[in-house]
Amino acid sequence: MDTFLYEGGIVHSKKVRKAENRLRHLIATHGKPQFMMSVHASLRRVAGFAIQVFWVIRQDFRAWLQSGIVPEPSRVAMQDLLVSRMEETRDG
Repeated sequence: MDTFLYEGGIVHSKKVRKAENRLRHLIATHGKPQFMMSVHASLRRVAGFAIQVFWVIRQDFRAWLQSGIVPEPSRVAMQDLLVSRMEETRDG
């Protein structure tokens, strides 16, 4: 996941060069489809854990929102968050 997140520019770090080399190696060794299937499987696994936690804290979180203990969440659309730099350049 680190390789995908850092090389893909989703998360930025000073270690990007290492991630770039590792990503290129993984894709050359396994191919893009296999690499992306691995990323997908990893994200599904993380989501599986997250959804279990969601059900545990959902009731408390709703009560906290209603009582004003925590502010209403503000959301950023995923498409705005994950838009590629190429799309930004093309559209803007």
